[in-house]
Amino acid sequence: MKQPLAGRRILVTRARPQASEFSARLRELGAEVVEIPTIQIVPLVSTELSAVVEKLNHYDWIIFTSANGVQCFFQHVPESALQGGRMPCLAAVGPSTASALEDEGLQADLMPARYQAEGLLEALLERYHGNIAGIPILMVTPRDYRPILREGLEDAGARVDTIAVYETVLPDGNRQLLQRALTEPFDLVTFTSSSTVKNFVEMIEDPEILRTLPCAVIGPITASTAQENNLQIRIQPEEATIPAFVEAIAKYFTVTLDPGTDALE
Repeated sequence: MKQPLAGRRILVTRARPQASEFSARLRELGAEVVEIPTIQIVPLVSTELSAVVEKLNHYDWIIFTSANGVQCFFQHVPESALQGGRMPCLAAVGPSTASALEDEGLQADLMPARYQAEGLLEALLERYHGNIAGIPILMVTPRDYRPILREGLEDAGARVDTIAVYETVLPDGNRQLLQRALTEPFDLVTFTSSSTVKNFVEMIEDPEILRTLPCAVIGPITASTAQENNLQIRIQPEEATIPAFVEAIAKYFTVTLDPGTDALE
């Protein structure tokens, strides 16, 4: 049986440490995968982080908005800091983030049905029947993040502290790699976050290319950023997870075509 992605050339823009699982799944389905990360994760260390570590047990909740946030947080915060005294509950924005907590020997107490900030806000409010006034919450985030979750929590009366534990930057040298890679056509360019989209656009020398590249986005926030940058979205899974993303890509390329037509027309 022919593999659904056989002969398809697909660009993966995800950060290098997270790209391997995604790329492996695509290759298993026959794709030629080209990995050119458009983001690099840089951990941040600050005096604020040290201060937060000393009072972790003062929070009712610690909210993690990404797997990268979990990994960078625990690079500098030992698991023992969450032991003894009053243990805060842990919230994860989605399965990848929850899995990252499991890698640290911890379990997410809350994960929303919608894997985005809005879903996490809804889930937390539902847990407390809409009454979160006065609840102390720590949000672990990247340096640049959408403020919608913090604003929603604060509007509902929660006491929210935010600690940035990483930032995303353009990887050195990848601009040239991308330009060379684009001299041959891609069947699909994949994006797993708004940051991958923004940096991809910044790395492109000819803006006309953006109007012709067929793109796949993992979720609605990434889709919104792609649309703002005139990218042509062909694929968006119903669920913002890597397995669902791969499944949607495979399904897209296995649609029955009329003779002489191309899947990307």
